[in-house]
Amino acid sequence: MAITKIEVNTNTLKGDVDKFIVELQHLKEDVNKLRETSSQLSSMWDGIAKQATVAAVSDDIGKLELLIKAMEDFTRATDTVRGNYDRCEQNVGSIVSSLKV
Repeated sequence: MAITKIEVNTNTLKGDVDKFIVELQHLKEDVNKLRETSSQLSSMWDGIAKQATVAAVSDDIGKLELLIKAMEDFTRATDTVRGNYDRCEQNVGSIVSSLKV
């Protein structure tokens, strides 16, 4: 059976978005630490294994940065949609309350 209705509490969603933003910032900091550690490690040895390791770590860091960017874009879009929904709900509430029956 297909899902035809999704209910979301926008206050909860706002809290989740805020938490996600904090976690993404921590992830960015961890990627920077990984980059620094990798740089320090690569200065300690030479050879083919070093080149392969540096290339692999660099590739992984690039992929992490793309993932973080995608998650930031998703988070921003989610918060924008949530804000639009809240404004719409307020407008509808104002219209309904202004009706005189």
